[in-house]
Order: sequence, then structure tokens, then C-alpha cells
Amino acid sequence: EYDEEVPWASCAICEHRRPPRAHHCSLCGTCILRFDHHCPWINNCVGKGNHRFFIQFLAYTAIFSLLTGLAVEPSRYDLA
Repeated sequence: EYDEEVPWASCAICEHRRPPRAHHCSLCGTCILRFDHHCPWINNCVGKGNHRFFIQFLAYTAIFSLLTGLAVEPSRYDLA
């Protein structure tokens, strides 16, 4: 999974050795593999371990919002 030729670096903040593509999250205080961002909605970092679940969460949220909008829309114009 890791390129053996690329050396591991040392994190300047927590001073632990970290593999390539790992970055330090200042909010969590840890180094995260394939760090994408820190999401305030799930209060967690999005990285290698949970990226698939984060995309799934976004899809479910979009579907729920669409279905809620469609369910509310007919009653919006019903004056009877």
C-alpha cells in the first residue's frame, strides 16, 4: 500500500513518524492517513478509514433533503 522508496517523515507538531500522505489535524491533535478535512458535522477527521462512510453520509443527506422537499412542496400551494 505504501511506496517503499518514499521515506516516512516526522510530524513537526506531534513528532511521530508518519507515512506519506498523512497529515496532522490541529483540531483532533493526531496524524490522519490520507487526510481530507476535519468535518464539523460529524466532528471527526475524514481520511482513509472513513472516507467511504462520509460519502455515504452525504448521499443519504442529499436523498433525505430531496424527499423532504418533494413531500412538503404539494402542501405549500394547497389552499383548501
